[in-house]
Amino acid sequence: MYGKGVYLAEASTKAHMYCAARGDGAFPILLVRATLGLVKDNLDEKTNPAAINSEAEKKVFDTMCGDRRKHKFNFSGYREFVVYDPDQAVAELLLWAKKK
Repeated sequence: MYGKGVYLAEASTKAHMYCAARGDGAFPILLVRATLGLVKDNLDEKTNPAAINSEAEKKVFDTMCGDRRKHKFNFSGYREFVVYDPDQAVAELLLWAKKK
């Protein structure tokens, strides 16, 4: 949606959409420390990943913030952050959680 990069969510419920449970029903939660740098906000419902990749490669910004909190449908209700240099993100902790 926002091009090639490391996708991060500030809400575990957003990240949960992309995870599969292990045998005992627990889902992984990866706690990541990220250095965002210069953030470009994107409020568009439809995006152009090729154009976003081009801007990211030119270092117009370091991170894209996809703010979908005001949209209805299409993965709405969340903000996600995409960093385009993998050195901007470091996994610090792996947790396992089960739904109630």
